[in-house]
Amino acid sequence: EISSGTKTSMRASIHCDLPTVASPTIEARCMRSTLGSPIQPCMSAIHESASALSSQPSSNSRFGVETVYLPDLLKPAQIELRALLWNLYHAEDGVFHAPPVAGRVTIDAVEGVPDEFWLACGYRRLGGRVMRVDMVERVAFVVRNVAREGQFRINEEMLSLAGATREQMAAMLMDLNCKVVGEEPDEDPEKPPIQIFERIRRQRPAGGQQRSHREEGGKSRSARNADRKSQGKPGRKGGGPKRGQQDRPQNFTAKSREPDPDSPFAVLAGLKLKS
Repeated sequence: EISSGTKTSMRASIHCDLPTVASPTIEARCMRSTLGSPIQPCMSAIHESASALSSQPSSNSRFGVETVYLPDLLKPAQIELRALLWNLYHAEDGVFHAPPVAGRVTIDAVEGVPDEFWLACGYRRLGGRVMRVDMVERVAFVVRNVAREGQFRINEEMLSLAGATREQMAAMLMDLNCKVVGEEPDEDPEKPPIQIFERIRRQRPAGGQQRSHREEGGKSRSARNADRKSQGKPGRKGGGPKRGQQDRPQNFTAKSREPDPDSPFAVLAGLKLKS
């Protein structure tokens, strides 16, 4: 356990924008510096780990369907430090939540431990089990593949990856956006019925629905463009009259208009006749 005074001092030294992760060369120094020794070595290790993390390239990031994570931060030493930092900043005095044992990718959920702690350590709670996030992605991938054909049942591959029983796996599927749609009897009458699952499809955002309603109520953009082309554009073959011809008479000739007597050309014409 960490004393209340030491914990308060360390919490005050941790900024909210400091990442709760570390490089492999830092954790041992930090873990040795927390109990019964000055907090300065531990805080120096934490700040050094933050600097080391900021200099690492981001190419190691994994963007999964269920979560985003860094594989290098799912090693035992990094998980222990992440758990320590979360407890220092979020846990109440006298309470310390321990991470899973090193090397365990799935454990039973511990009562009273918030989901935020597991996520900070690189784990996620599914039903009554807690699983490391990279394994969550693998299980979710198997579930998505079998769910493409519609309804599905729990298979041995799911149970092997999750390290769970059928009852535990059923609860985990609920947290993976699946639902029970039916049951069928097992070949062994003494065993419980086999549950049939279906993946819940994600609904489209409201904006897309409003746009589809607008297009259903009126003409679509392609239909409007087709109507505009069929009407023709001014000044083109097959369209309306050319520019400047709307107000002209159809049988226009030069003689149909009388000359203006006040025009200078009329005066010149008179002089030409006199000569």
